[in-house]
Amino acid sequence: MIFPWPRLFLNRFDINFVNILILANVLLFFMFFTQSDEEKVKSKLFSPAYAELTAQYYFKYLNSNMDVGENKKLLLQYDSNNTDHRAILSSTALRDKNFIGSIENRSWDNDEVRWGNWKKMVAEYQERVKQQTLFMLGLSHGNKQTFSWFTYQFSHMNLWHLFSNMLFLFLIGYSLESLLGAVGFVMLYIFSGIAGGLFYLYFNPTTLIPMVGASGAVSGLISFYAFYYFRKNTRFYYFLSPSGNNFGHMYLPTFVIIPMYLVPDLASFAAQIPGVSSGVAFSAHLGGALFGGLLAFTLKATMGTLLEEAA
Repeated sequence: MIFPWPRLFLNRFDINFVNILILANVLLFFMFFTQSDEEKVKSKLFSPAYAELTAQYYFKYLNSNMDVGENKKLLLQYDSNNTDHRAILSSTALRDKNFIGSIENRSWDNDEVRWGNWKKMVAEYQERVKQQTLFMLGLSHGNKQTFSWFTYQFSHMNLWHLFSNMLFLFLIGYSLESLLGAVGFVMLYIFSGIAGGLFYLYFNPTTLIPMVGASGAVSGLISFYAFYYFRKNTRFYYFLSPSGNNFGHMYLPTFVIIPMYLVPDLASFAAQIPGVSSGVAFSAHLGGALFGGLLAFTLKATMGTLLEEAA
């Protein structure tokens, strides 16, 4: 295990905006996300019989819309004889805004009674989804209100999700706040998150799955740090075991952060099956990283070494 641990020009225990952002993320998690609201979306749609029916309907929809590139790519990955594939297709169908929109004007079943019952269950399910905290605070094609672009950046699905994002905010944030100042640092965090949201919606044009998490914003911080201090050395902390000299600090070129953290996100994004959620919004990571990297290059080009301090 190895991660960047820059020298600081701020005391981690002072009142500063890194601590305020961490506190905001933690408070929002314990206020809204410690209790599951999955009960709100329970539905017969997820029973084996109805899941098979949904998969059949969605398969017909995809075949009738083969001119849409994402639909074609999804079908190329689909094996109708594979039970797992049919389950994935059923789950994806209920999160595809174009498919959900199509059922109002077209029937995918000759049995009108069965079709009517299924449509009614879908309508009820969609209404219940909108009552979920995840939907209300997350960002998706079903919820793109102004406040959701900010609330999603402070919302987390589980404790590990929260911890991993706050760890990097804790490690990188103080150094960046000392460099950019409080306002500059907060703007970097917020606009990296907005860029991550834009990438998520652009590269997932049909999904109704809400995105939550500070990953896009944190990716922007990591990318900014990596590219701004590209040629300098940064202190890293390594831990192999608790004995001997298997843990401690060492100095490495800052650019090693790029293959360590940013390149894996790019590879994971490229490996995703179109239309199928992996549970991680790699596109948001890339959007935040792109914004942070471009901002770092811009500042370096326009301000030279005026802001630069030793990392």
